Amino acid sequence: MTDTELRAARYQITDLLDDLTGSEDQNGRLLIAATLWQTTADLLLTGHGRWSGGGKWLRRELAAFDRDTGTEYAQALALGV
Repeated sequence: MTDTELRAARYQITDLLDDLTGSEDQNGRLLIAATLWQTTADLLLTGHGRWSGGGKWLRRELAAFDRDTGTEYAQALALGV
């Protein structure tokens, strides 16, 4: 990722976090949280030179990354920690 792409992704995540904390609508919060999960997982994988995928494959790629690196990002993102 270029420095500009990284800054744009970080801004998008920060913006989504602001939207999530500012939303009082439960359905809206769920949609924002799903987008935030996808965006964060994509940034994590892309930032490490990995393919990110979409849908169920994003979760699978994140779990494979965890297995390869000994991390627990998939679980932490799923639990919102």
